Amino acid sequence: MAPSDRPSTRAQRTKADLKAAIHFEIARSGTLDVAAVTEAAGLSQATFYSHFGSHDDALAAALDISLTNVTEVSRSIVNIETILEMGLADMIDLLVEQLVVAFGVEAPVLRVALARLSQNTTIRDVYRSHQSAHHLHLTKQLELGQRASVVRAGEPDQLAAALLVSAQG
Repeated sequence: MAPSDRPSTRAQRTKADLKAAIHFEIARSGTLDVAAVTEAAGLSQATFYSHFGSHDDALAAALDISLTNVTEVSRSIVNIETILEMGLADMIDLLVEQLVVAFGVEAPVLRVALARLSQNTTIRDVYRSHQSAHHLHLTKQLELGQRASVVRAGEPDQLAAALLVSAQG
């Protein structure tokens, strides 16, 4: 991308503000109301559509925020330090407890966005990107746990997949 093709700092801020407003509005109301989003962001609907070509693009942005929030909870708990300090069973108990809270907060956004998952490639790509990155994180932490003899033997990739599926509820 040539320097002239990059969005300006102002455009980046505007898009970030819109993303936050989209996420907030869906979390608050369970729907994507462009008028409410633009009012909350102090921007015009034309500005909204210049950054998001469709409602699904806006949903993908909100999903990105929600999945970042949920995976950050998991990443803060599933790490070798926590496994060594708490033990695997207690770490999993804490993970479940905290993910219930995180998914509860993000549920409206997740419901709306995931309802469009099979119809929209942008939403699907956001979901898969987070899932893949988190799977890699879990695999690495479980491998480290195996090296420290605090996680049972087995393919770390498969253990990570099982943990990921379990954590998704």
